[in-house]
Amino acid sequence: MLSFLDIGITNLTGVIPKDIAKLYTLDRLDLMINQLSGSIPREIYNMSALQKFVLASNHVSGTLPSTFGMTPYSISNASKFMLISLKGSKFTGLVPNSLGNLRNLNFLDLSINRLAKSLNAFCELHMLGELCLSQNLFIGTIPECSVNMTSLNGIYLDSNRLTFRIPASLWNMTRVAKAQPLIKCFNGSLPAEIRNLIKSSLSVLFRNDLRWETITCDARLRRVTVLNISSMKLTGSLPPQLGNLSFLVSLNISSNNFHGELPGELVHLRRLRYLNFGINNLGGELPSWFGSLYKLQYLSLRNNRFTGSIPPSISNMSNLENLGLSFNFIEGTVPIEFQNLHNLKNLIIESNQLSGPLPLHAFNLSSLESISFMNNSLSGILPDNICQRLQKLTWLSLEYNNLIGRIPSTVSQCSQLRYLALSENH
Repeated sequence: MLSFLDIGITNLTGVIPKDIAKLYTLDRLDLMINQLSGSIPREIYNMSALQKFVLASNHVSGTLPSTFGMTPYSISNASKFMLISLKGSKFTGLVPNSLGNLRNLNFLDLSINRLAKSLNAFCELHMLGELCLSQNLFIGTIPECSVNMTSLNGIYLDSNRLTFRIPASLWNMTRVAKAQPLIKCFNGSLPAEIRNLIKSSLSVLFRNDLRWETITCDARLRRVTVLNISSMKLTGSLPPQLGNLSFLVSLNISSNNFHGELPGELVHLRRLRYLNFGINNLGGELPSWFGSLYKLQYLSLRNNRFTGSIPPSISNMSNLENLGLSFNFIEGTVPIEFQNLHNLKNLIIESNQLSGPLPLHAFNLSSLESISFMNNSLSGILPDNICQRLQKLTWLSLEYNNLIGRIPSTVSQCSQLRYLALSENH
């Protein structure tokens, strides 16, 4: 019997048919990133085997019904239900109190909608590990009941209408790794320059948004391990003192207005696994010292003003899984040394000035799931054996280049491929 239906990213249109609920053995239904509209059929709420429901990034609208979380027409009929994602849709109105009946829910993402109400509606979800409510219309403060959410590992509340007040009881929560308050480390190991940088934005935080996943401390080492100052309207150049935070494993400064070159002192952040500098005005050539960050798994430099070529030393980051360099002014080719990135899953270098032959060595990385060189000046032909090594490939975007020749018939051997874009070539 069918238990898993994944028809996400397939350009589906129209409404969700209510007959889909007749697939009563489904435990996972994934409809993400389509063009679906209308409302969620009430019948879906009565699929008793359903554990995971993903509807993110569609055009489905309306309100969450008052029966959401109640029998007989309710997702709560699924006693093992673990995940709901309605991110990036067009839902409006109040979140019903009945949502609290989904006692087994582990992941809930309602971000980027127009939902409202206080956060008390989520107080009964004691099993939640991650709660994503960003970019809505929620009001009030963090409720005292949040201290009972002992499984919580991440909470995202930015871009709402919340008041910056953290309940005293929350300071005792030891498992909320991503949700420790901003001031937590101000008297710890943060250099004065970093403290001043963050404090300068506090007036913005108090006035508009609640951001409380900004800093995480290691309780044993009393060192900063996570620094997230994204989307805080910060300006200026990056202080070289960032390089003193040598225990960092995650650094996110994305969606600000930083400018200038990357300070060389960042080479000391050799514990980093996650690095996101995207959506700023940073510039200069990509530094070769990136190759010293050998533990890095995620690197995003997209939407900046970086120039020059891609340094071959990036291939030293043998654990790298995601590389995003889109929307810069990077020239040259993809270094042949990239063939050593055996863990790379996503290689996204869109809208740059890459030239020369299509980097065929990239097509030998069997780990790749997404490749995009869209909007560059790459030339050559697609290899006949394009899918021989790319059995995991789901996304291939090569449009707006200077490629020639025919599409190889062997492209059908990429059995997982869901998106293929080759337009605007020769």
